[in-house]
Amino acid sequence: MGYRLSDNERAQAMTALGSHFAEGRLTLAEYEERVQKVAEAVTDDEVAQLFRDLPEQSYTCLLYTSPSPRD
Repeated sequence: MGYRLSDNERAQAMTALGSHFAEGRLTLAEYEERVQKVAEAVTDDEVAQLFRDLPEQSYTCLLYTSPSPRD
């Protein structure tokens, strides 16, 4: 189990999903579903699963450039 997300980290994930939608990688339905799941997510692991089929740097860079309790 990962660490608990902050509101800022959820917002960053939603922004990253928006970029993928704008680039045509996600349909509107996929985007809306994933944004809802980000809003409901408690840990970083839950959000990371939503990015597994997207370019790697899109979310992992956001997570690991933000300060976390592990630092």
